[in-house]
Amino acid sequence: METVLAAGIALALAACGDLSLVDSLYREAPGVLRFSPADPVIAVGVDLTLSVMGGIAPYSIVSGAVTPLDDHTWEFPATSAGNFPLQVSDGAGKTVETLVTVYSGGEPALNVTEVTLPEGVGWTFMVTGGTLPYDWELDGLFQPEGAAPNASYDFLPAPQGTYVVEVLDFAGVSQAAIVTVAPSGVGVDVLSITPLSAVVMPGGTVAFTAFGGDGNYSFSATGGSIDNANPATYVAPGAVGTYAVNVADGSGPPGVSAAVVVTATGTLPVLSPGSVTVSALDDEVQFSASGGSPSSYTFSTNKPALGSIDPVTGLYRQLAAGNVVVTVEDAVGLKDNTLVKWNP
Repeated sequence: METVLAAGIALALAACGDLSLVDSLYREAPGVLRFSPADPVIAVGVDLTLSVMGGIAPYSIVSGAVTPLDDHTWEFPATSAGNFPLQVSDGAGKTVETLVTVYSGGEPALNVTEVTLPEGVGWTFMVTGGTLPYDWELDGLFQPEGAAPNASYDFLPAPQGTYVVEVLDFAGVSQAAIVTVAPSGVGVDVLSITPLSAVVMPGGTVAFTAFGGDGNYSFSATGGSIDNANPATYVAPGAVGTYAVNVADGSGPPGVSAAVVVTATGTLPVLSPGSVTVSALDDEVQFSASGGSPSSYTFSTNKPALGSIDPVTGLYRQLAAGNVVVTVEDAVGLKDNTLVKWNP
């Protein structure tokens, strides 16, 4: 009833030419007319679901080739690369536009998408693939550019907490990494290693970190290679199988071990859309996945209190202010991350 009343008032004010009052009404209820997601980036061959939120129903597409799914949702078929503007109008004559970027070719790939750091330790992220050059963001803030093509980023020592590093290629395609900074535990806690397990493609990398013990760490692996830094970079062998990564400290073996499964599925899973911005609470984004082991995908977020996602369907909803990492995991445990940016 309130929505119908608001629609009638808005239409009457618009007819009288009182656009300032119409704008005021939009700010209070039912919300600013907007696309969700805004300015998405997707790969050729991936269909995108776009919703219009806020404003005054009914909605109609002014320009753009889309297929209606319901009264406020459309499907955009990404049949060719390029930039495609879409415009929609509502019942009060308001219009809003978004730009859909469709890219061809591969996505940028980080050396690791998760790393846990002891306090006082940094990490260098590296990226390959996608379209050069690259940009880097830390918790949504652009970082100073390095030497072209800007293919690495130094995460400097930081206080305890969780951080998000995101790389964006020239086409706007992104991948995100979660950085967790924790106390080293040296001289206080028993020796431990994280992660305790990992799934990786042949030649892929995993960052293993030791905590506790006496701090004199020595890493080894039963297959592939690993350096002796902390975190230690493990490079998987070309042969599929299950291997062990071990860390010992000055007290000697046996130390503690983690399991690494090397799997060959052909490709890594890829989230779509690959770059997402939302501007209001309750905005929804329909995520999908391709590649990897496609028999099943599981979706999750790193901050469920800020953004929730249906683990099966991939429907995301913004619950509170803040950036959120969305992760998809395929049937064998391979993952991809992307960042949902909060920009009200």
